[in-house]
Amino acid sequence: MNLAALDYVIRTQCARWLAAARLHRISVTTSGAQRVKQRRVCASALILAGNQWLRFERSGVRVLPVSEWHERAREVYRQVYGETATISGRALVVPNWPGRCLGEFLQSQEPGWQPAFRAAVCALAEFHQVNFASLDSEPRPMSHGDATVDNVIYDAESDTARWCDFETTHDPLACPEWRQADDLRAFVYSAASCLGVDDIGDIVDLCVRCYQNGSVLDRFRRYVQDGKSWPSLFHFAQASMPQTHRSALEAELLNGSKEGRTRCFVSSELDELSGGREGCMSTQAPDVPSF
Repeated sequence: MNLAALDYVIRTQCARWLAAARLHRISVTTSGAQRVKQRRVCASALILAGNQWLRFERSGVRVLPVSEWHERAREVYRQVYGETATISGRALVVPNWPGRCLGEFLQSQEPGWQPAFRAAVCALAEFHQVNFASLDSEPRPMSHGDATVDNVIYDAESDTARWCDFETTHDPLACPEWRQADDLRAFVYSAASCLGVDDIGDIVDLCVRCYQNGSVLDRFRRYVQDGKSWPSLFHFAQASMPQTHRSALEAELLNGSKEGRTRCFVSSELDELSGGREGCMSTQAPDVPSF
């Protein structure tokens, strides 16, 4: 085993330990209408140390302290979904939506995962169309910060998906396309980590066809092409998979051979040449944040 492969194995194992840490207690109210999420006693110290590491690795995200997490979540539920989230002591009380976590659905290896994946991609695209205004900032294009398959609820009965768990946030001053492409990366990689290698082609094609924002898709493709798709331990924790699995996914992402994928990537490149992305690229906000 060469040094690069050994480094990959070590990072993957460390990321699995990190992902296995349980920082919250989650329960459902007696009526079943609400879900209660509260951080454990040890969580604050772990999050503080983790944020220092995220900053060192220039990951562009941080996990919010309790008060900021509560306020952000309340505003997201209000502005995006028109629903109410409340605070009870140190706990956040949110609607208990019908359905199940997409990650659990994909890991169960049940047949017919494509409609669930498609609904989640469409929900992420709609989420990104919102101009979100936090309590201390002007409206900016929305991003999630930790858009893995574990943070989206899929309801098979209505064939809809909704995103949840808003305690991790991107640097708000970073380029919107970078933030949204990072969400797309977290979603696609985490989905691929739950499914087999034979499903990777369908993952990529569904993502391109359903997301449809060519400039963000192209930013995501260049993100992979430049080798920045796994810059930090946090990204390994979001989606841990064998190196051969990751290589197959990235080859498919960069392939561009299928009609829909080629059309979307080419159109976004034409937009860039014609100045369609000038607003984002010329902003004073950092493209690769130093959060």
